[in-house]
Amino acid sequence: LSEGSSSSSSSSSVIRVLGATATTCKKDLANKLLLERLTALCALPTDSIALDIVINIHEGAPCQLAPKLPSCVVHTSSVRGSKLLFWRTVLTPTFTRPYHVVWNFDNDVRLEPSAFPFHFAIRAFVESKAAMSQPCVSSGGKRQNSGHIPNLRCNAQLHRCKKFPSTSPCYM
Repeated sequence: LSEGSSSSSSSSSVIRVLGATATTCKKDLANKLLLERLTALCALPTDSIALDIVINIHEGAPCQLAPKLPSCVVHTSSVRGSKLLFWRTVLTPTFTRPYHVVWNFDNDVRLEPSAFPFHFAIRAFVESKAAMSQPCVSSGGKRQNSGHIPNLRCNAQLHRCKKFPSTSPCYM
């Protein structure tokens, strides 16, 4: 697909979402889970939301993450360095113009439908006119770093917070 084009059909009532994440080229558990979770997310019914995904390989060299990427992955890039540089380089106004929501997410977020209410989150994002949304990472009340991939979760509730950090399990 060309830059900024959609893998899904579009209509005026459909919310067009561009998801963007970055990862390494390693064949490890994190990437295995990322691809499984993206596959499940891409398979969700799309009557009201059209999802396209961009994946950046942050080592700066193109690579093949899998023989076949999930169906909603429309672009891969290989911008070396931080997520901010990827966002600035790839998520240009021209690329993002067709989308209602640009959703930047870490590669270790649990995206499977049982853990992440995608449709609810996108509708809340649109209705709140939020400029940015980020899930809070927690595990049974104890904060964990992203190296504890099986323990990551979000309780599916969105809260608006006036100050950071939030004490709620999720915030917007």
